[in-house]
Amino acid sequence: MLSLLAGGCAAVLPSSVRGAVGGEEFVEYSLEELGRLCDAPEGRYTQAREAAPEPPHTVAVFLNAPEDDRAPDRFELADLEGESSVSSQNTVSGWTPEAAEDVELLACVEGQGPGERLGECLYRDSSYDSTNPTQRTVAMYSQRFTVDVRELATGEPVHEAEFEIERDPDTVLGGMYGGACPTTLEDGAQTPSELYSIPGEGRLVSELWETVEGR
Repeated sequence: MLSLLAGGCAAVLPSSVRGAVGGEEFVEYSLEELGRLCDAPEGRYTQAREAAPEPPHTVAVFLNAPEDDRAPDRFELADLEGESSVSSQNTVSGWTPEAAEDVELLACVEGQGPGERLGECLYRDSSYDSTNPTQRTVAMYSQRFTVDVRELATGEPVHEAEFEIERDPDTVLGGMYGGACPTTLEDGAQTPSELYSIPGEGRLVSELWETVEGR
């Protein structure tokens, strides 16, 4: 005898009915939780506002940018309010609303791991209890990023692109390679053996400006 699994009929019901049996119309997200949808190629939030035919749009921008080989693999909400593009010609104002339901576009920017080896960053242990400071070099790599922008309510693609970061001028200065090297390495259970270039807020604004603002 075959028994129907709980919720097993949901997949064959029309989308307008799925919410009643635990389908996607029933799911609610906070603004920060929208980042979960970046891991699903066609992820959508059906309670979100329908995107206007033309820009400007509201957008939630999520960044998964590992800085080193210890970094967790997750998308985090990027706060770009008041940030300017690399050229300083454009400044973000009111892109991201407070409620997930008011977001029109979901932008997912994801790092693809180490690319070209750029060189090494030199660090010295300067802790107060260190009587014999040691030096350590850590390899620095470029990193390629993918940009996936979709309409949040439908999951339909709006914009896709790629860019590569080597020595981004927005990152903190320090180390041998200037803008590419973090000034310090956070203490932890394991010191990183590789460092990866990451984009600054200005680069994110530049990559998304035309899609969000349309000018």
